[in-house]
Amino acid sequence: MVKRIYVEKRKGFDVPAKQLLDDFKDTLDIRIDGLRLLVRYDVEDLSDEDFIKCVRLSLI
Repeated sequence: MVKRIYVEKRKGFDVPAKQLLDDFKDTLDIRIDGLRLLVRYDVEDLSDEDFIKCVRLSLI
């Protein structure tokens, strides 16, 4: 079974999102208040218990 998790960098470490936001503003000349950049991970062949452990580690 495939499990999916979305991850967002913490505030202060979200440099790629800030760079993309600036690029949108400069290149497309549009007003955007903020931008969130999420990364999706698909996990296969991992038990539910181990998956939960991994998710908890990502919250630290």
